[in-house]
Amino acid sequence: MSGNTNFGDSALAKNTTGKWNTAIGAYSELNNTTGISNTALGINSLLTNTTGNYNTALGTAAMCDNISGDANTSVGSNVLQHNTTGYNNVAIGVSALLNNTTGFANVAVGVEALLSNTNGQQNTAVGHNALKNLITAGSAAQENTAVGARALENTTTGLSNTAVGRSAMRWSKIGSFNASLGSYALARNETGYNNTAVGYGAMQFNNINGNNTAIGYNTLGGAYQQGTSGETFTYGYSNVAVGCNAMCKNTYGNNNAAFGFGSMQNGLTGSYNTAVGFGTLLNNTGGVNNVAVGQSALQNFLGDGNVAIGSLSSINTTGGFNTSIGYASLAGNISGTQNVAVGHKALQFNNSFDNTAIGTYSMISSTGTSNVAVGISSLGYNTGNQNTAVGLQAGYTGSGSYNTFLGSGAGGGTNITSFNGVNGDRNTFIGYNTGRTGNTLGITGSNNTCLGANALLSGLTASNEIVLGDSSIATLRCQVTTITGLSDRRDKKDIQKLNAGITFITQLNPVSFTWNTRDGGKIGIPDTGFIAQDLKQVQIDTGVHIPGLVYEANPEKMEASYGKLLPVLVEAIQDLKREMDVLRKDVDDLKKNK
Repeated sequence: MSGNTNFGDSALAKNTTGKWNTAIGAYSELNNTTGISNTALGINSLLTNTTGNYNTALGTAAMCDNISGDANTSVGSNVLQHNTTGYNNVAIGVSALLNNTTGFANVAVGVEALLSNTNGQQNTAVGHNALKNLITAGSAAQENTAVGARALENTTTGLSNTAVGRSAMRWSKIGSFNASLGSYALARNETGYNNTAVGYGAMQFNNINGNNTAIGYNTLGGAYQQGTSGETFTYGYSNVAVGCNAMCKNTYGNNNAAFGFGSMQNGLTGSYNTAVGFGTLLNNTGGVNNVAVGQSALQNFLGDGNVAIGSLSSINTTGGFNTSIGYASLAGNISGTQNVAVGHKALQFNNSFDNTAIGTYSMISSTGTSNVAVGISSLGYNTGNQNTAVGLQAGYTGSGSYNTFLGSGAGGGTNITSFNGVNGDRNTFIGYNTGRTGNTLGITGSNNTCLGANALLSGLTASNEIVLGDSSIATLRCQVTTITGLSDRRDKKDIQKLNAGITFITQLNPVSFTWNTRDGGKIGIPDTGFIAQDLKQVQIDTGVHIPGLVYEANPEKMEASYGKLLPVLVEAIQDLKREMDVLRKDVDDLKKNK
């Protein structure tokens, strides 16, 4: 027929109506009858083609068994050799698409690419042995793309996989809807599905589970274990790992998200964790429900339910249910639990539990439990328990417990080595610098209350005191003029008549004076009253002791309680009354005797 070109023994020998065919080589297009526009170059190329059209076969036995397949292109020895009715295929390379029979729209470039495919369709394989073992027919083996030597080499029935890179998804068998970009990415995946791996070795050892996303060198793959005896596969699902070595040793962990170089790098079985930043959750092996944001946050960590935001926050903890926000917050915590640290180095070296610290350096080196600290350096070096401190350096040092510090410097010592803060218990200090002695020794008294700026106890060992204001206070104002206290007979014993009266009162020395306090609190203020030393001497001289009349908790600042004189004044008035009664009787008797 017209338009045919043949050269070689029996080339186009049986052609009847076929035209525009080119056959060069012995037996090329031998059995062609009506096929048109075919090109065959090589011995036995398109040997059995009869009605197939628009095929190009270049190479020995190329498309040798084709019968009616159309629009195929084959370049190389044995390429598309067994194709019979498959169409729109492109095969380049020795034995590429060798066993394809009815599969269509496949592209195979490389030696033995898509070698075993028979009925699979719309697959693309570029590289030596790419998609070599794809065999199952129909929809179970279609729409795969493999680019790179040995990419998807062992896939048999996979569907809609994309593998780009040397040995990418090399051992995948029946996994579907996976995407891998990079040498050895998803290399050991067998049945995993819906996975995305981008980077050298990404998810290399993922085996059966799916819905994972890995972006970066060795991410989510166990690639660190390559070459070790007994390869460890990963079976986790629904993980996201972005960054070099992120989650690279994960085995059974699920629903994790790791973003950053080395994030969750050594994690094995932990689940429901979120790590964002270089080295975050680095050594977490089995912890769950943790959130780490910032360089090395929760780095050496094993616990559950922790939240760490900030570089080096909660770096060493094995405790659980802690929250740390700020650089190095809770950084030195090892086993402490249920702590909240907000601020630069808050609770940095604490290893206890149930503490709340808000503010830079708050509770930085505290070892106590169940404390609340709000403010820069509040409870910074305090070792007590169940304390509450609000304010700059409030409760800064000390070892006491159950104390309340409210105000800048309240109850705060100044020397972190001498514990010159509050070492007693159940004290309340409210106001700027209340209870802050500046002494090298701390307050050891308990059950005290100081209210007002610079209010101080009478002494370091004083207990059961209430102090209102500092030495500058001139007026104590209240809507009532007396203080009500317990005076029930049922709460008293050894009740006796007071033996101090007019004799004691006559020894008192009321004076007027001008205040000139040594601490400068009151200067040049006129007043009236008594001298504490005089009141003490009167008790010595009269042999009458009035409890609490002179307060000597601090011998350097003797104090007096004028109210203690009220019973004495009453007794003195009664003494005078009795004397007046005697005098009145004597006067009456004199009048009668006149």
